[in-house]
Amino acid sequence: MSEGPELALMYFPGNYRWSIALLLALGGAPWGGAEMGEIHRIGLRLKDRVGDDQAWYEEWTAMAAHLERQGRADPARYGIYRGNLRGLWFIAGNLVRDLAALNKVEVLPFDVWGAQPQPDERLDGEQLAHFDWLAELTRLPDEAFDTLRRLYLHDDTLRVPATLFNALLQERQPFA
Repeated sequence: MSEGPELALMYFPGNYRWSIALLLALGGAPWGGAEMGEIHRIGLRLKDRVGDDQAWYEEWTAMAAHLERQGRADPARYGIYRGNLRGLWFIAGNLVRDLAALNKVEVLPFDVWGAQPQPDERLDGEQLAHFDWLAELTRLPDEAFDTLRRLYLHDDTLRVPATLFNALLQERQPFA
């Protein structure tokens, strides 16, 4: 079989990874994942920065923040639907899980401990400010790595303990 022209839709010609990621986002639009126009606007803003993963992150984050400020993004829609693992508590918990992963400790998306909010916990202003700060640090992990490492090593609420709460099974389990 001879090599012919690429028949798949390449939103970003030459960058399959970005193209498939954007096409997957478009594929979720009919089920409320996003509006096609929002996704297309992100694609247009990235057109001259193809392959710059930091730009990718920034554009998607900027769109999410824009939609949230307009009252069009509901944190309850973000997460894992099985087991009701979604919402602001879950998003905040992902920041703590990201911090652990940046320190080479991998956990499951439903593992909860320490500083992470419990399932369906409402966050107060102080908690929101703390998680906003953690989000800013993890956004550019290479630049903030020393701080992230110190936080993980010296803050017992951020470091993975010997026992975790499994939010999916609703039980405490040893960390393996």
